Amino acid sequence: MKILMLYAKNEYTTAVYFEDALRRMNGVQLLTAGIGNVDLPLQQEFNLTELLSKIEPPDIIFVPQGHAPLIIHGIELSPIITIYYGIDTHMNKEQIFNEAKRYGLVFFAQKPALEEFKKIKDNVYWLPLACDPNRHMPI
Repeated sequence: MKILMLYAKNEYTTAVYFEDALRRMNGVQLLTAGIGNVDLPLQQEFNLTELLSKIEPPDIIFVPQGHAPLIIHGIELSPIITIYYGIDTHMNKEQIFNEAKRYGLVFFAQKPALEEFKKIKDNVYWLPLACDPNRHMPI
C-alpha cells in the first residue's frame, strides 16, 4: 500500500509518531511531503493536483495535524482516499473542523469533538493518542 503523508514536520509534533509507525509497517510504502525534514519538501500552500502529477499515485493520502497547518488546494476533489487526523480539537476546534470537512475520512484524538463534528459529517471516528514504545521510556 502506498501512502502519501502530508504534514508540517518538526521534532515536537505528534504526527512524527505516525510517520515512524508507518515506516515500520510491512507492505507500506510511505512518502512524506510538506514542511520540514520530509521526503518531498513543499511550500506551506500547494495544489494537490500539481503534487500528484509529480509522483507515483498513492493509495491513500493521510494528513495528520502538524505544528503548522498546510494549505492544500484541491484535497476535497481528490479521487484518492483522503484521511485527516485532528489532534488538538480541544484547542483549535473551529480551524480543525473547517479543515476536516474537506476529507473523505476523519479521525479525532479528542473524543468530545466527535459528536459535534458528526452533525457536519458522518465519516468521523475516535482515534485516541497512544504511547510509542520505540520513542518513550519503557514502563
